[in-house]
Amino acid sequence: MLLNSPEFPVAFLPAFLLLYFAVRGRTKNGALFLASLAFYFTTSGGLTVILILWVLSNFYRPLFLERTAGPRKRLYFSKGVLVAKLPY
Repeated sequence: MLLNSPEFPVAFLPAFLLLYFAVRGRTKNGALFLASLAFYFTTSGGLTVILILWVLSNFYRPLFLERTAGPRKRLYFSKGVLVAKLPY
């Protein structure tokens, strides 16, 4: 499904807007994230798994680095930069 395909404004957009305005507060971000993953899945299929792993890696890596101290922090940071650049 592309943005200019007939399925997008007829099916996907109304379903997403209903979901988005049905949830409250901070869960709107989660609804937006899940809807974007569903949209990517319709166009890219299995590559969505790589996207999910990449997002989780980029979310948790700084949290891990924050708890790491000493010279290992530089090593983990370097590995993290390399992993973050893999999809490119």
